Amino acid sequence: MAVVKLGLTQRESQIVEKFAIGRSTQALANELFISAATVRTHLRKIFTKLNIGSRVELLSMVVSRILEDIDDRAD
Repeated sequence: MAVVKLGLTQRESQIVEKFAIGRSTQALANELFISAATVRTHLRKIFTKLNIGSRVELLSMVVSRILEDIDDRAD
């Protein structure tokens, strides 16, 4: 899954991708060898860049992008 189109850094994209497949904050921290606080900081920056306010909105945006990509490929 590529979320590069969202204008995020590589690390932010990693976090979004792992979050979108169900990883918790602590699981993300463990996988990326960073602290849970750093994951939360990245998420806050992601929310600001995307003008959203929650993880639910983030997930909704990712799903929408995936569906748009699928639709574009079908054309």
